[in-house]
Amino acid sequence: NGEAIYGTRPWAIFGEGPTTVVEGPFGDEKRSPFTSADVRFTTRGDTLYAIVLDWPADGKVTVRSLASSSPHLHGEVGSVELLGSASPVKWSRDATGLHVELPAARPSDYALALRVQKTARSDAGAHPNCAPARSGERSGAELARIRGL
Repeated sequence: NGEAIYGTRPWAIFGEGPTTVVEGPFGDEKRSPFTSADVRFTTRGDTLYAIVLDWPADGKVTVRSLASSSPHLHGEVGSVELLGSASPVKWSRDATGLHVELPAARPSDYALALRVQKTARSDAGAHPNCAPARSGERSGAELARIRGL
């Protein structure tokens, strides 16, 4: 899972899920356990990582922030992989989220990390109102990547 953490940047949103983390000193005493609905996001280049904080009992994960209607992820998803596993995952994407069926074997006893690759024509970093670049200009997507957005 280190690939999803070291050398990455924050994504457009930090995460999703029902678990509320108590802030402040010594707040960890009141912490609820994370669930498979708790997801955190990082990014590096054209790769988005979805870190699911608990293994789902049914082996299925839905990442709602990656829905086809998401204002954060523009374009199409090209592939989804489970880091640390050689087994391919089945996945689909619709208006309710990115749905992933995980293999039976866990690559880690802790969180699991999904590597989400966009298709070559996708533009996850661009704002939907960015116009294509004219010859010699930088596109909105390119500027967003440079700025780490």
